[in-house]
Amino acid sequence: MAIKITYMTPNVQSNGTPDALRYLALGVCRAAETVPSAPGTTTTAALEGELAIIVSTEATTIIGAHGSAPDAATTTASGTSGAGYAIPPNTPYVVALKAGDKFNFKAFA
Repeated sequence: MAIKITYMTPNVQSNGTPDALRYLALGVCRAAETVPSAPGTTTTAALEGELAIIVSTEATTIIGAHGSAPDAATTTASGTSGAGYAIPPNTPYVVALKAGDKFNFKAFA
């Protein structure tokens, strides 16, 4: 099974009126990466403000974390890794990123 990560540029949309309702949409996909299985770490580094869409085809829920040196086993955020979060199988999971962020995935234990 695999984990697919796409790095997307956010795009703010509106109807053009002065009091326009604005909403966030996905823009261009800058990069896509496939991690063969958990455990695994991405090599693509995010650009500031990008969104990542993660879809796991693992049979069970996995744990993911992002940061400059991410560790999905972490239970408390640090300067280099966010705390690990659950990613269920076959469900798109959207994450806002900072420049240089990468992902780490581990089996749910």
